[in-house]
Amino acid sequence: MSPIKKVLIIDHYDSFSYNLQQYCKYLGAKVLVLKCDDDKLGNLGTLELENDFTHLILSPGPGSVYQNKDIGHSAIVLQKIKGLIPILGVCLGHQLMGAHCGAKIIKTQPQHGKKDQMLINYHDGLFKGMPNDIEGIRYHSMIIDPQDAILMQKEGWIISSYSKTDQSIMAMEHLAYKWYGLQFHPESVGTAFGREILGNFLKTS
Repeated sequence: MSPIKKVLIIDHYDSFSYNLQQYCKYLGAKVLVLKCDDDKLGNLGTLELENDFTHLILSPGPGSVYQNKDIGHSAIVLQKIKGLIPILGVCLGHQLMGAHCGAKIIKTQPQHGKKDQMLINYHDGLFKGMPNDIEGIRYHSMIIDPQDAILMQKEGWIISSYSKTDQSIMAMEHLAYKWYGLQFHPESVGTAFGREILGNFLKTS
């Protein structure tokens, strides 16, 4: 029997954080949710984060990675445990990872609740065992600048999925950092293989 996964979800005041929590519990994980500006999160040391949790999820959120009020302590936590435990960033969390590595986060045509085809070109991580394209739900008005894809790859990122509609970056993985980013929402009921994607994340170590 594999050890129980202990997941910390940093909630950027987004309703989808509840879905992420429920999916992780369904997959057998223990879950703690803390708001991004919670003083408990700000006071957690590196050893506590590494010893108390096996995985971290940075939730979606309505704000901007460039506004401290929208991301709270998330950027500090991201830096603290880089490479120590696997981290999944969803939507705003995904953008936060990109910004950390020098990519620009830019405005795009709002994609609130829109279905799109995610073209998969890397199957050894989050998309292991999945087809070459899956349907996903997008809820965002900002993205990692597609022109920074080469920059991201030079920083060690594998761009694992693009949008079929507008070729924007939909997923990426950094094996050295143990970071995984998703611009679309695996926790939405409209996303195909959402639980399998989260299950693959929880299998990382």
